[in-house]
Amino acid sequence: MRSDPISSATSSILMPLLTSFGFYRFTNRIFAKVVEDVLQVVMVDLSRRGNRWFGIEYASLCLFRPRDTLPLRPGGRLFRNTPPSTFWQQIFWIKGRQTGFPGACIQEASASMTVLVEIFQTQALPFFSKTGSVSGLCLQLEKEQWGSEHHLNFEIGCCLAKLHRLSEAERCLRKAAKLYEQDGREWCEIEVGRIRSLLTAIETGKTDELLDQWIEHSVTELGLRSLLVAQQLAPVIDPALRGCGRV
Repeated sequence: MRSDPISSATSSILMPLLTSFGFYRFTNRIFAKVVEDVLQVVMVDLSRRGNRWFGIEYASLCLFRPRDTLPLRPGGRLFRNTPPSTFWQQIFWIKGRQTGFPGACIQEASASMTVLVEIFQTQALPFFSKTGSVSGLCLQLEKEQWGSEHHLNFEIGCCLAKLHRLSEAERCLRKAAKLYEQDGREWCEIEVGRIRSLLTAIETGKTDELLDQWIEHSVTELGLRSLLVAQQLAPVIDPALRGCGRV
């Protein structure tokens, strides 16, 4: 049985690089690690158009905001600047971004993955370095602009609460709750309930206790237990990975 070219290129080219930076294979196309309760993710994303193109997305997200799914933000998608290809683009200096790369055969997939690995080191690694702590992630979130402001304010509020910047956290959380209520969709009630729980925890001095419960929720719902166990064993297996994770 012939192996999939993109999977082969992922295993032979991308995985060694990611492993050297402390990432573990989480699924066939997702790699992850946990640093200071921040989950950092790299995903090989296949084209949904049925062709053999792919790209790489990356993100950092806190685990102390209850996670039921794996949103890839804040983060980005690796890109290569493409030169102007038409006369009018050349006249007006319009440049494009190539985010999809061909992978129909092993030669094509390997060539594309080699390019992406080079791009990864200049685009994703600096991002992971900046967001590899709660304070760094909080700074990144404060610079973000999302269409879903309620989610963004909830994320920032959780980070501020984790950092014990409680008055700032309360302001963000109350803003998030108001925006969820204005949104009015059924799932918003769940988020409002979570925010009220955190506001109560802040008032009663039980912030850390609740955030630890939310970490446990996220670890369970996202299936991260085996990843955290692997990171816990990493200092025994490879001292170079010491300090990568938290269990």
